[in-house]
Amino acid sequence: MNAMNASTMIESTLPISNGGSLHVRDFQPTKPGRSGVMIMHGLGEHSGRYLHVAEFFCKLGYAVRIYDQRGHGLSSGSRGDIPEPDTFIHDAALVMEDWINTGLSLTEKPLLLGHSMGGLFAAHFAVTKRMPISGLILSSPALALPLTGSQKVLLKTLSAIAPGLRVPNGLKRHYLSHDRKVEEAYSEDKLVHNKITSRLLNNMLSSIEVVQRDADQIDIPVLLVFAGQDHLVDARGSDEFFSHLTDKIGTKHRYAQLYHEIFNELPADADAVFADVKHWLMHSLT
Repeated sequence: MNAMNASTMIESTLPISNGGSLHVRDFQPTKPGRSGVMIMHGLGEHSGRYLHVAEFFCKLGYAVRIYDQRGHGLSSGSRGDIPEPDTFIHDAALVMEDWINTGLSLTEKPLLLGHSMGGLFAAHFAVTKRMPISGLILSSPALALPLTGSQKVLLKTLSAIAPGLRVPNGLKRHYLSHDRKVEEAYSEDKLVHNKITSRLLNNMLSSIEVVQRDADQIDIPVLLVFAGQDHLVDARGSDEFFSHLTDKIGTKHRYAQLYHEIFNELPADADAVFADVKHWLMHSLT
């Protein structure tokens, strides 16, 4: 158990059907008083990059669970690949159900927070109502992808002949954050990978279609916080998604000058994002 300012952290593994496991980090606030937040990270990264986000929620009295998605971090699976189309959705339901059943005595249904690719699948989770959640927070979600013509041709070719072939994901590290320390830490992080398969990318594209088509089925509060200067996903996807939400369900903050990782931006800018999240938590949840 590792001590943090406002929480304790416990790391564990959760078995999955293929004989592998998912790496899980649980944070219990020292002064509990609210429900919980489960976090889904983005492509190529892992739960260890969200310790400060967990600390933020714990200071507000929330328990937090973050896990390494399959094929990421310390979890099992081929890097940047999935064995079947709904793998990430099934895993999210497994992790959440296990969390609820561990005896944490959550006073309310948990919230779900997803960043980038994790934001896409968190939205998919909410749209399809896989499990009851009390709210949805999407951070620079991958609700549209800026694929070039040549990338589309490559995707079609690989999908036909080698759907499991891992290729570089093309992520531009310089555009993660204006804070160069974030870029350096990302580059030196041995648990970060830069791989993706056409199978995973096609699953992301099909999930985008489902989320955009069925966004009006969401009936819980939604907070959408995203970068206006996003070079990794297309921010217009977030605007489109928000336009499909029913009246009074959604709250949107578009940070015009920020890069993709809004929680990892320069301190003053990141603090403003966290302040908006706190305000939403205090005023928009019933």
